[in-house]
Amino acid sequence: MQRGTVAVVNNADLVRKVAFPRELLVMAAVASSFVVHLVGFGAVLLALLWWGESLHLGTLPLVLAGWTVLAVLALALALLTSALQVVLKDVDHMLGPLFMLGFYATPVLYPMSMVPEAFRPWMAVNPMVHSSGAAARRAAARRMAVGLAARNGGAGAGAVVGGALGVRAPFRAFRGFPVMSDAVLIRLRQVCKQYPMDTAGGGRLRTIGRLLAGRAYANPFHALRDVSLEVRRGESLGLVGVNGAGKSTLLKTIAGVVRPSSGSVEIQGRVSALLELGAGFHPEYTGRQNVFLAASLMGLTDDEIRARLDDILSFADIGEHIDQPIKHYSSGMVVRLGFAVATCVRPDILITDEVLAVGDESFQRKCSAWMEAYLADGGTLCCVPTACSISTSCAARRPGFTKARFAPTAKTQAVTRDYLCWHEARLAQARPGTGVQAAGLHAVRSLKLNGVDDAELALPMHGRLVVSGTVFAPDDRPPVVAIGFVRADGSSIYGLSSDMDGHVLRAVGDRLFAFSLEVPDLPLLPGRYTVRGHAMDAEGLRLFDEVSRSLVVTGQTREMGLCRLPHAWLDA
Repeated sequence: MQRGTVAVVNNADLVRKVAFPRELLVMAAVASSFVVHLVGFGAVLLALLWWGESLHLGTLPLVLAGWTVLAVLALALALLTSALQVVLKDVDHMLGPLFMLGFYATPVLYPMSMVPEAFRPWMAVNPMVHSSGAAARRAAARRMAVGLAARNGGAGAGAVVGGALGVRAPFRAFRGFPVMSDAVLIRLRQVCKQYPMDTAGGGRLRTIGRLLAGRAYANPFHALRDVSLEVRRGESLGLVGVNGAGKSTLLKTIAGVVRPSSGSVEIQGRVSALLELGAGFHPEYTGRQNVFLAASLMGLTDDEIRARLDDILSFADIGEHIDQPIKHYSSGMVVRLGFAVATCVRPDILITDEVLAVGDESFQRKCSAWMEAYLADGGTLCCVPTACSISTSCAARRPGFTKARFAPTAKTQAVTRDYLCWHEARLAQARPGTGVQAAGLHAVRSLKLNGVDDAELALPMHGRLVVSGTVFAPDDRPPVVAIGFVRADGSSIYGLSSDMDGHVLRAVGDRLFAFSLEVPDLPLLPGRYTVRGHAMDAEGLRLFDEVSRSLVVTGQTREMGLCRLPHAWLDA
């Protein structure tokens, strides 16, 4: 029971990285202890036979039945204490004194008659008192029967009628999701994942009490909230969002490593997940041994692994280090080996987190080539992309995350554009201001994009853009106006001023001058931009004022950068 208590905590790395029922760790610990006891019991029997002791082997099935009941009871208690150990951390240290107290409170080494009358009611609380007392009474009765038989010249014989002793398997399947008949490989319905935020000991105890009572956490952290999606065969899914938004939690939920707090997850087909560095690896094993370990966890037999071993080692390409313990590997070597094992099974669904970001350039290209071939063969990829330009060609759909809220699924280019623009806007807010403000002198009185003022303008690629407005000049001389195009984060794209082209602004009122700039074929790629108008003096030397307007360029393209350059492909 003590070994089962610490089984989950001692294998925390395996629990976090590999999807399998946690109960197996406790069951394996209890079963191994049970086997050790059986071996010890057999050794004692052999020793007694060697010394010529007479044994009543007819009671052996009864003893084994009692041990089986004891093992089931120990397993049930170990499952409970292992769950408490995960939260409280010190349960295993408390079990030793409790077991010692229970041992000395059981009349095994001494008869019950030695216990004072005042303490016997307390002793009766211990269930082992009744079983040990019954065993003592049966042993005394047997000794009396043997004595009577000896005095009568007969032989006492006892028979134990036994049958096949069977225990039902506690699980029909160790792992699995409901199988769907259609082409949907992944289906999530209103999936939520919550974690308790209690850190103090009292808060942890209250959390355990709420869990046992079936009540919700008092102060939960919502890692996922109301996530619903479907991924069909041949589709791929990319997840983008800020750190801590829940992308990795969602992938672990799909992989079966994390169980949702509410909602349903349905998976069809074989899943191969590469969620963390060294997922399923043992640090003390060599790379070759870990290949067999990780591939076995994926369901491959030893013969299948040996048949694919050369391909795995060739893909990993770590040379003679394959026979060294992986605790000496660099992070890049670990991810090489992990991805090589993940690719050997050709799964229906491949799940990857941001682990590929640690690989070198050549390995990332090898992985990209494998993924392209995998997707071309109809595979389904679920990933957290490390670069939006790379995953644009891989993910057919890309949902977005903000905090724990799941955004509706949209086209890849649209989500990528909105995600990058959101980051650019955050960077622009974090930067200090330029300090250019209206000084009561030259000022931009109005600024319009295609006649639209004080509103965001949406313009398709290669559309016609007209920037117009008026500038106030206190000296009644024609001022200079500067027009600039910048990204949402403030990075400059293009700028010019009216005096560069020799253009003089036209007077339209008292010290008021108008300007109009036409861009007949706007070369900007889809994204969010800002158009700025600056008021300058007549010499174009001093900058007095700045007014900005938002511009959104729409369209679909896989080109990279900010603008499209005129080009043509020629026959070499």
